[in-house]
Amino acid sequence: MGTMAAGPASGGVTPEDLMAQAEQMAYKLLTEPYEQRKSELLQIKKSNATLHSLIISKMQEIRQRAQQSGGQQVLSQMASQMGAQVSMNGPGG
Repeated sequence: MGTMAAGPASGGVTPEDLMAQAEQMAYKLLTEPYEQRKSELLQIKKSNATLHSLIISKMQEIRQRAQQSGGQQVLSQMASQMGAQVSMNGPGG
């Protein structure tokens, strides 16, 4: 039985926890250079395919919202606001 990088101490991770983690990581990854983002996503996919899929979906949602709301500038603002809340302890460990 494997353990998750984040979640309740009981060892269980709720779908809400996973979605919140995916959203935070999506914002963080969207602010990174392509090669770094690609590398991190590959590591996430190896360790947690479900989380990887959720992150990809969230990244697509964020991009769509950004395009509808004024493009790249809005995306940068959202990511910088979210980035202050995202810790640097990603998956793995």
